[in-house]
Amino acid sequence: MAKEQTDEKPKPDYAVDRETLTKFFHPPIGKSTFHDLVNRGKIIPVKGIRGYYLLNESLRRMGIREVASLPSNPHCSPEDYLRIAFNLIDESLFPLPPVMMTWEPQPQDWAHAWILAEKHRACVDQYEEPEMKIAYASGVMEAAHVMRAEEGE
Repeated sequence: MAKEQTDEKPKPDYAVDRETLTKFFHPPIGKSTFHDLVNRGKIIPVKGIRGYYLLNESLRRMGIREVASLPSNPHCSPEDYLRIAFNLIDESLFPLPPVMMTWEPQPQDWAHAWILAEKHRACVDQYEEPEMKIAYASGVMEAAHVMRAEEGE
């Protein structure tokens, strides 16, 4: 049913819906089996977002090889996900750029951004000065850009 995991380094996590997660099984698992795996703690729901599950953590718990990235969304770069995430943390400090105001993210885009926001919220909240919060976000955005450039995207 599942492939054995060989990677030691955990991959970043992504929020996906049930349909996406069941595609990692051959043959795809049924709805009742899926919910049984959720109840047994093998498939992990995303806190605060109903109907979405942590992809890599769930795959890891079932012994299936993790994925390095989600299929690319031509409208949403890693930096865009971070912009949305920081906007979720503090709308007044991290407003979305005008170009993103007309773009309508898909539910999975919001779910992924929510996970990123939860990962960065404590770091942002540790600073009292708005300038330090903005500097932290800028550093994270720059790191994402550099990493993507190094990967050749």
